[in-house]
Amino acid sequence: MKSIFLNVIKSACLLTACLAPWMKSQAQETPQKDLIPAVRVADNVQLKIGGFIRTEYLFDSRRPVAAVNDLVGFFPAAKNLDENGKDLNAVPRSSLSSQGTRVNLGLTGPDVLNAKSSAFFEIDFTGAASPVLNIRFRHAYLKLSWAKADLLFGKTWNPLGETPAPGVAGLAGAAPYRPFGRSEQVRLVWKPAQTFHVWLAGVYKTEHSFALDGPTTPPNLTNEIDIKNSVLPELHFQLRYVSPNFSAGLVSAYKNIRPRLSVPGSTDLLIAKNTLSSYALGAFIDFKADKFNAKAGATFGQNLGEYFMLGGYGVNKRDNGIPSYSPLGIAAYWAFLSYTGKNWTPGLFFGYTQNNGLGKEIEASALNPALEPTLIGSGPISGTAFGVANAYRIAPSLKYSVGRLAFHAELEYNVAAYATEWDAKHKPTKSESVSGVRFLLATSFFF
Repeated sequence: MKSIFLNVIKSACLLTACLAPWMKSQAQETPQKDLIPAVRVADNVQLKIGGFIRTEYLFDSRRPVAAVNDLVGFFPAAKNLDENGKDLNAVPRSSLSSQGTRVNLGLTGPDVLNAKSSAFFEIDFTGAASPVLNIRFRHAYLKLSWAKADLLFGKTWNPLGETPAPGVAGLAGAAPYRPFGRSEQVRLVWKPAQTFHVWLAGVYKTEHSFALDGPTTPPNLTNEIDIKNSVLPELHFQLRYVSPNFSAGLVSAYKNIRPRLSVPGSTDLLIAKNTLSSYALGAFIDFKADKFNAKAGATFGQNLGEYFMLGGYGVNKRDNGIPSYSPLGIAAYWAFLSYTGKNWTPGLFFGYTQNNGLGKEIEASALNPALEPTLIGSGPISGTAFGVANAYRIAPSLKYSVGRLAFHAELEYNVAAYATEWDAKHKPTKSESVSGVRFLLATSFFF
């Protein structure tokens, strides 16, 4: 396997080195022009089409925990031993995909209420509903912009995830170490000063129905009822300092869900009114000095599975069959360094996340699998969220850009420690580490 991996890297580097002089000469000979200029579609309304065509090759040294046909990789899968003690997950795999291709529409409209109006719509092809048609709905929002405020309605990046992004090659933008995801929302950004911004937002729906909290098998439960029946949206508050060379911010979120509406009684259903509250706190910095860029972020929170992070909650006790809940707490950190040259941009990413267990001890009354699991995961990592004690990633990368073309190579070294023992709050106390390597080579044409 080692020789296969080394040959893959050597071939990719040789291909990039051979193409670089030709692409550079082509860029010097052909002046850049807008492929699709803005189009006037009505009085005071202009439309511009954008996006990119992307193809990526992936190699994993062992089976990963992943989503979107492995395009979004989190960490190596745990060992799965056969009857002879051989690990069924220690199998190299590779793929080639163009699903990351993306198309968007940007519109600028007339002034409304003394504000400039604009709208944005975007799709890509990473959906999995059909092997033939796999379009995914990414963004759709209207924005009104005044001199000191922006008001946004619609679907776009969740405020926790709309912070300076590391320049990694992968489509998930450093998940599960940095929040990732889009949501339906109403967002107000107040700018009392040019460099000081205050964010307020109410989030009403996360991007993927499967990422919403709550089990789906017992009576009166669906993928969305927990967030819908709480009435209160997920609330966000942020303070940001923004300047050309340095930005920093503090972010926060509060979420309240109602996982169950009822439980079986002795003769009929009993109403279940208990809700679950959780929070998230975070911070980020973005520093630029000439061609050098350093970014970093940290997130401390609970029940964050819909952000492509470790997440979920547990049933910690039952009173007359009615469950009470406690959220899974996590800490996550990331940092990214890069240097942008004329064509070449080397980068280095580091990420770490830790499972801090539930906020309360699991009592004996909570153990009733006939009603629901004691531990309830959410999001694409739901099957492993409670089993991972910690995980980290080190990923050097190299990007070559010329005109509208970009070639990006990235090597990830991923380690996940899977718990073998837990305490009363289901916090891992002993674990076994599993490591894996992912190599990515992506090509993109921007328009």
